[in-house]
Amino acid sequence: MRKQSKNKFLFVISIITAVFLFVVVLAPPVLIYYSVYAFEDNSSTETKIMPVSNPDDFFSNLTKEFGGNRINILLIGLDHDQSRKERGEDSLPDTIMIASFKLHPAEVNLVNIPRDSYVRIYDPDGREIYDKINHSFRHGYRNAADNEDPHERGLETTLKTIEDFLGDVSLSGYVALNMDGAMEIVDSMGGLYYEVDVEVRSHLGTGRLQLEEGYQHLDGRKFVDYIRNRAEHQGGESKRIERQQDIMIALFDQFKRDGRLFNLPGIYRVISSQLETDMNIGQIGALGLLGMTVNPDNIETFVFGGSGQLSYQHGQNIWYLVIDEKARVDTIEEVFGVTVDKNPQISLPGPYNPESEDETD
Repeated sequence: MRKQSKNKFLFVISIITAVFLFVVVLAPPVLIYYSVYAFEDNSSTETKIMPVSNPDDFFSNLTKEFGGNRINILLIGLDHDQSRKERGEDSLPDTIMIASFKLHPAEVNLVNIPRDSYVRIYDPDGREIYDKINHSFRHGYRNAADNEDPHERGLETTLKTIEDFLGDVSLSGYVALNMDGAMEIVDSMGGLYYEVDVEVRSHLGTGRLQLEEGYQHLDGRKFVDYIRNRAEHQGGESKRIERQQDIMIALFDQFKRDGRLFNLPGIYRVISSQLETDMNIGQIGALGLLGMTVNPDNIETFVFGGSGQLSYQHGQNIWYLVIDEKARVDTIEEVFGVTVDKNPQISLPGPYNPESEDETD
């Protein structure tokens, strides 16, 4: 799947989608305001505009746009801000979430794949490579051929790694946004007020104070600091995922209530170069209108679980989340309504301990 260039006004719908990770619930105020629904004929460069009047026709068109009664959108937050670019480092998927939408009646499930999940990395040559899922981009980027774009190879490797992890679950599209983009969008929307549940410090909770605990206004920088916090003494990656899901719902609620979702032209100017998607305008518009039928209180959130294991890999001791295979199969069935095969349960070798080696000499 590759991104498409869409220099059209309705593309801004996908910008809101990427940042708030709610494709269906953030676009409706915009589409209601204009009272139109955009369809794009893939064989034409023109966008057809027609009023929405018959719900049955709407759901029929939505099914045509995505080819079924369930839509699964992959949402990726890339850790590739300006500081990483200046150091010449490649991207890491900092957040991986799939939003699954069932049509008529509309239901929304959000499921996170923890960034430290130990999975098989997609390799075009069929080699068995296992690593953290958020290292998938790096594997593709660094192994790009001379005639390949390293960024696109990295993104392709990430997408196919996630597809392999999900088994027979079909992804309808993806949206990828880097951290600078998330920061700028929140700033362009005026920030939000939020009850910060933990003190946030840099360097995994040991460095400079970034956020105090308590109710406060968050600008883009503070928003990103909060959603990236995974200090071990505050619950690590698992609690970070919970906080991300909670603040996304609060973000939608507050912006919708305050009418700030209409500031779309400014958002588009800020973010157009920092977002990638393979969805066309017809699909984006369809998801937006679907949001009119979704109650945020009915959004269910899930996380793929497993056990933390310290293992000697790549010449050092590394902490991984080893996915529980039974739980993976059960979660996929509950979230996507798909039954997949259970893979053999992985158990990693333990950490390297030089003291134990000395004892055997």
